[in-house]
Amino acid sequence: MNPKREVCVKIARPHPNPLPSGRGRHGFRVLAKRTWWIGSVSRGAATDKFDTHWDYTNQIVEKRVRAVVKLPSDFDAALARGDQAEVDIYEYQGEMKSGFAAENLNNFFRNLSDATVQERLEGRGVPVAVLKPFAIRRQNVAPPSKVTGNVLGGILPYIIIMMCLTGAMYPALDVTAGEKERGTMETILCCPVARTDLVLGKFLMVLTASLGTVLLSLLSLGATLHFAKRALANSLPPSAPHTFAAVDVGGVAGMFLMLLPVAVLFSALLLMVGLFSKSFREAQSYCGPLIMVAVVPALVGMLPGVELNASFAVVPLLNVSLVCKEMIAGSWHWLYILLIFGSTCLYAGAALAATVWLFHREEVLFRS
Repeated sequence: MNPKREVCVKIARPHPNPLPSGRGRHGFRVLAKRTWWIGSVSRGAATDKFDTHWDYTNQIVEKRVRAVVKLPSDFDAALARGDQAEVDIYEYQGEMKSGFAAENLNNFFRNLSDATVQERLEGRGVPVAVLKPFAIRRQNVAPPSKVTGNVLGGILPYIIIMMCLTGAMYPALDVTAGEKERGTMETILCCPVARTDLVLGKFLMVLTASLGTVLLSLLSLGATLHFAKRALANSLPPSAPHTFAAVDVGGVAGMFLMLLPVAVLFSALLLMVGLFSKSFREAQSYCGPLIMVAVVPALVGMLPGVELNASFAVVPLLNVSLVCKEMIAGSWHWLYILLIFGSTCLYAGAALAATVWLFHREEVLFRS
């Protein structure tokens, strides 16, 4: 065993009062200082020892100590005899820093165990390879574009759907509930323009804002990934820059086209909310449930194991999220794509027709 092996483990918070020192009657070594240098434990390296009556459990729970290791007094002798020794690691389960410290300690003693086994085998003339009769290697067979697509395919559709919704929200509320508050809705209705043309003009403005938000978000995300790849090119493994540089542009373009009816659907729904509301604040309160209805299907599409099928292909938003994930990964299921695009256009057309119908009802526009 290499006597110079050292690991630095931070296992306690800085504390103004020093911890009690000394050797307990049971001879247990409690590792509780803020920084403890572990030497060759099986060779009797000097370590700090504390009284076992010291209440280290409460110290861990109170987050003054991150982790504690308890070793028997004959730990070195047990290793020398070839006996099995017990190592107890105490942690605050669920607390992140305590978990990191316990994991560092666990890795150290795992490495020490492997080194001890190797030393014992060498002492008996047994080759170390007897413990590992074969080696396991994992080889990637997917092209870089599919690897990148699977990495980005889960989160990117969710982000774009949310951008599509938020980009349409405030313009839609402003041209409906906002105009009611400012008293300009009546002025607009007095113009010699058909109400259908008025509501379609408002709809196209909201749709433009939604699609513009999505497009700018995609450009911003692409620029961020490009500059991040260049900035981290020297610190990443040689294959990483090539892997994450390969983004299927066709998949991103297909995702944008699939979001067109989604943007129409969101724009129409938000216009309906604004037309029904008496004030801008009331409209904002109605948007809360609408956001939740949009978030849940998009989040379900991110879950592992949720795959595109005929049943999910007609579920609004979930179908778009799943098909966008497949297209970014380079898989084009044309029957599902046509079914999803057609069903989403149907939902969007129904929502737009309902918006036009509401705009013709004065008891809805000027309700009190």
